[in-house]
Amino acid sequence: MLEYLIKANVLGMILFFIPAFYIFIRNNTPVENELVERKLYLACGAGAIFGSIAEAMILAGGLKSYSENIGFSSLIFVTPLITMTFLYLSVNFKTFRKDDYAGYYAAGVGLFYGASKEFWNLWVLETNIGELSIGANLVDLLMGTSFVILLGGCGLWMGEACRVEKNKFRMFGRLTLICMFMNFLLVSSIEMTSMLIDYIAIVTVAVVGASLLHRGQMKLLKTKR
Repeated sequence: MLEYLIKANVLGMILFFIPAFYIFIRNNTPVENELVERKLYLACGAGAIFGSIAEAMILAGGLKSYSENIGFSSLIFVTPLITMTFLYLSVNFKTFRKDDYAGYYAAGVGLFYGASKEFWNLWVLETNIGELSIGANLVDLLMGTSFVILLGGCGLWMGEACRVEKNKFRMFGRLTLICMFMNFLLVSSIEMTSMLIDYIAIVTVAVVGASLLHRGQMKLLKTKR
């Protein structure tokens, strides 16, 4: 198990946390002089802690496992609800939502939330399955990275909705539906043996996540003007 933990730790740091940190820095560049350093650290820490808790609940409940009765229904419908609930809790702290730049901090929360979730998911996968082929490893890592980007975008929009305290539950519902569809693509890539389906799912999740981040940042910049 130690071998798998070390392997997952290295891969998780490279493929999940480093991109999350890089995107966080780039996203904050336009307003870096206005942000509070303490809150930036808190955003990273809150995301990592709540992401770990959410993934622990999902894995402990066996919600990502196949069931003969319901298939992967719990992965499609239940895990997004848990994921968005803990993401909402992590960005809704008064420290973030009362700040004019809540969306920027929340994006960091979402990115590190996603990185920690995918790190533990990768560790459990490596522990249970053992050695995977290079192609399977690549698919898992890229899929995890795309979900990190997606949750970063979700965090930004959720945090901004909490700041203005308007339509935050509607935003919660919309983001949950988006995650349900993304998980449907994930399940499709699991059940189908075609590598083409795998990479279509990866690209789709990454594009949706990048779009959420980009559109959210444009909205934040427009609001600050």
